[in-house]
Amino acid sequence: ALRSCGKLGVVILSGRFTGDATRPVDILLAADDISEAKLQRAIRALEPVFGRELRYAAFSMPELRYRLTVQDRLVRETLDFPHLVLLDRAKIL
Repeated sequence: ALRSCGKLGVVILSGRFTGDATRPVDILLAADDISEAKLQRAIRALEPVFGRELRYAAFSMPELRYRLTVQDRLVRETLDFPHLVLLDRAKIL
């Protein structure tokens, strides 16, 4: 469902996917040429499959690299706790 949103570089599952609903996001993704409208439709299409609202954060690849460099709180809170890396084409994780 997420493939149509742009050229995906990173997809990380966290939050409810790992059993910790206190995490800030369930899906963190980074893509080149990301289409926000297509991403919202894809997330809304996935919600009935999982039976709940999904919280997500989407970045461009350069923005994710920058956020990793400056130790951004959202990214750190996702990566410092249990998470599943589904895709890492950029090999930055």
